[in-house]
Amino acid sequence: FTFIDPLPAGSSGSVQFDVKFPLTTADGTLAAINATSSGTGQPNGTGSVTLEANSAAVTNIGMSLWADHQPMLGEDVIITTYVTNQGNTAYNSPVIIDQLPAGCEFVSASVGGSFNSGTNTVTWSDATIPAGEARLYSVVLKFNSPTFSTGQWVTISATGSGTDSLSAPVNIASNTSVQIVAANPAGAIDKWD
Repeated sequence: FTFIDPLPAGSSGSVQFDVKFPLTTADGTLAAINATSSGTGQPNGTGSVTLEANSAAVTNIGMSLWADHQPMLGEDVIITTYVTNQGNTAYNSPVIIDQLPAGCEFVSASVGGSFNSGTNTVTWSDATIPAGEARLYSVVLKFNSPTFSTGQWVTISATGSGTDSLSAPVNIASNTSVQIVAANPAGAIDKWD
């Protein structure tokens, strides 16, 4: 680098470099930058800096919840909790908890789900959800009479808690509502002669 105009005696100057590692550079890769300055009648100056590649952790965890249909009284309904990791860091040790409505009947949960009748919750504990991946958790419920009635809306909520790769807490939540519908008997008679 050469100054266009010489620096006046007793003045200082600075040079700034913007350094970017290629996107494919592994974390922990080191790069050394060495600089030497010289001037007429001045001793040479030297400086160096070592940079370490560290990708910026971006946490982008999402959660959604849905029912597979609007059930009738006493009919199985599947509630699915979908957790996505669209960031570039893992979602570590996530604990996913579905809070079931009071009075509903728990039928089953997907692999790893543990039902607690005292709190009316289903809990899944995962080791990690890597960047770019997703997980589905599901629970099968029934809404029985007399606790529930036709036309009633019922809300199911879910929460998730875990950490990102820097051990920062990451908490998520979602809910869905499902309406209990009336039986809709349909029949058809075909007469063939």
